Amino acid sequence: GRSRRCCVGKKTMWIVLLGTAILTAAITSGIILLVTSLSGGKAKPAGGVKHIGKFDGLSRADCHVSPETFAELSSMAHLGEINVSDPAEIVKYMDFTRMAKKFDRKYDSVAERHSAFLNFRRNHDIVKSHEHNKAATYTKDLNHFFDKDIKAVAAKLLHKIDVYNESNISITPTDTTATKENQPIYATLKNYSVSAGYPPIGSKVNFEDIDWRRADAVTPVKDQGMCGSCWAFAAVGSVESLLKRQKTDVRLSEQELVSCQLGNQGCNGGY
Repeated sequence: GRSRRCCVGKKTMWIVLLGTAILTAAITSGIILLVTSLSGGKAKPAGGVKHIGKFDGLSRADCHVSPETFAELSSMAHLGEINVSDPAEIVKYMDFTRMAKKFDRKYDSVAERHSAFLNFRRNHDIVKSHEHNKAATYTKDLNHFFDKDIKAVAAKLLHKIDVYNESNISITPTDTTATKENQPIYATLKNYSVSAGYPPIGSKVNFEDIDWRRADAVTPVKDQGMCGSCWAFAAVGSVESLLKRQKTDVRLSEQELVSCQLGNQGCNGGY
């Protein structure tokens, strides 16, 4: 009888201990849930990292910003046009720092960084606005000009130049008529366009919508840098494409034209 009482006592003790453990776990879980609920649904990240929650229209659903990044943004606030209390502003600044790292940008002063960030923010908003334009037929994205004033860049690269003997330059548009002889050629070209098919004999043929990439007749994109030499790049690109259509894939020198074509103005423009 004593052995049985001992077993019953041990079983009762284990039941009590198990019940106590379950009750303790439940209380602890309740406290954690309460604290989490009061803190906005998420525990605070360690290491002094600032948490940014969800915001409609941002590129990241949520992210963390380091104290250093936040302090860097705050250091520019006195220069104006920066709202450090706006989470969207912080996210844009984080995008800016990533782009600066990607293109190895170094800024010598707070004022220079401030100006670069404002330029980035403006360019960023232009790109995002364009993405929502359903009627757009082309895409936009940020490149190595991400922190530049685009109007200033355009003024340097796209300025008007004097064209000598401009009155002697004339372009006479001509209509192209489909004939039995050229119909197959035009049909081939049309296959590189949106409106494919044989043009009827006697009809006027136009090729406004030809995409030469479909004919593998476009050479890779080149970067003219900060030299106003688009005239040289356009001329060389056209010749390269013509040669590529004839199965000769070469890269010609824009610098040759910029340096040696004395009828133009080098990096200050040409035609």
